[in-house]
Amino acid sequence: MNRIDDFFIDKNRVDGITEADYERVRPKIEAVAAAARTSTNSIYIIDYHKRNFLYASENPMLAPIGLKDMGYALYLNYVPKEEQAMLLEINRAGFEEFSRIDVADKMDFVISYDFHFIQNGRSRMVNHRLTPLELNAKEQLWLALCSFTLSPRKDFGNVRMWRATESGNGIVGNRDVREYSLADGKWHDSTPIVLTETEQNLLMMSAQGYTTEEIADRLFRSVDTMKYHRKKLFRKLGVESISEALATVMSSNVM
Repeated sequence: MNRIDDFFIDKNRVDGITEADYERVRPKIEAVAAAARTSTNSIYIIDYHKRNFLYASENPMLAPIGLKDMGYALYLNYVPKEEQAMLLEINRAGFEEFSRIDVADKMDFVISYDFHFIQNGRSRMVNHRLTPLELNAKEQLWLALCSFTLSPRKDFGNVRMWRATESGNGIVGNRDVREYSLADGKWHDSTPIVLTETEQNLLMMSAQGYTTEEIADRLFRSVDTMKYHRKKLFRKLGVESISEALATVMSSNVM
């Protein structure tokens, strides 16, 4: 039977945090809370020193009320037991990989994975992301910013880690993409998915409710050309519909 302590490993044992440190990061916590009020995601902050949640937004559509007080019991109470073992493995593998990242780059990395979440008798696939919010003096992960939202995928796992980067035009992309294989227990380099300008326009305009015919008219392309780009986009993302494509892009940090 899994225990909450199983999620905390010696490699990331965080000590020496003072009340002055918590006071110093208070503005960050307040900024996260403000951002959460504008988001439909469930957002929370893990405190690896106190081994609990330092903050959690209230989003009853995705998470139970009282998430902050529940802390890591969330995973034990709402995730299927067979997938709890996967979460423990990802936790271990993630920290081991994180310890090998250059200190200058650690704050830029994101880890993402999917698992089932059972609430009120309903099982839903969610995508969970974690990124560093604060390191301690030993460059260990002290506070982590987490979010989860509904996932378009059908199978749990899909473990990826990447370095989030921002281009000159403010567009966030990804570099140094790695995928973790649950089959062999190893991280493997992966090529990021890059969308063409046409594919990006197709997605954005579809999200705005435009039909293929309307998109073709606005982009001065033929309907057949846009259908070709849509099929190409679906193959690239491994999806079968525009709604799946939009959800995949939102949950996978596609460039």
